[in-house]
Amino acid sequence: MCSSDLFRARLVPMAVLAALAYGLYTHPPYVTASRGEVVVRTNVLNGSVRAFSDGAVLVLPGVHQARRYTTRDQMYRPTESASATGPAPFQSNEGLSIGVDLTVRWAVDHARIAETSKDFPDDLNNDLVRPAVQGIVYPLFARYTVREIFSGRRAEIQQEITKELKPRLAARGLVLRGVDMGQVDL
Repeated sequence: MCSSDLFRARLVPMAVLAALAYGLYTHPPYVTASRGEVVVRTNVLNGSVRAFSDGAVLVLPGVHQARRYTTRDQMYRPTESASATGPAPFQSNEGLSIGVDLTVRWAVDHARIAETSKDFPDDLNNDLVRPAVQGIVYPLFARYTVREIFSGRRAEIQQEITKELKPRLAARGLVLRGVDMGQVDL
């Protein structure tokens, strides 16, 4: 065997090894779960789902899909309803437009993330929390007068929102942490 054939015989495997190393470097086969996050890995072959909250998680291309979720509290604020002259104000039972600065604190249910994450959309705030809040808050405010919403029954309304919203979010794999009613705009 001549020296040029020996050189080619060694060059080809080294080039393949270098290409493989570069591919692993640019697209590592793992995802890291940082503090305050959970990584959900789905096996596309058998449909099994596992949740990991610490460290690196092996994700084989073509075999696994991984999604990362924060376990920290998140907030939803319907800004379009914060002003009586905004694009989507609430209505009192007198038919008057009112704006309410509403804040809903929620988090992903860490205990049920593996079973519920299959149904999660990409934007949890807009696609899960927003419709649940709107489905409760608009009809609820329509049962009260402006005076009751503004001052008289404010705490009661806030408790009703919490009471009705908690099971709706729980059914979707989310935990309600709190509801706060801020400024009311007439």
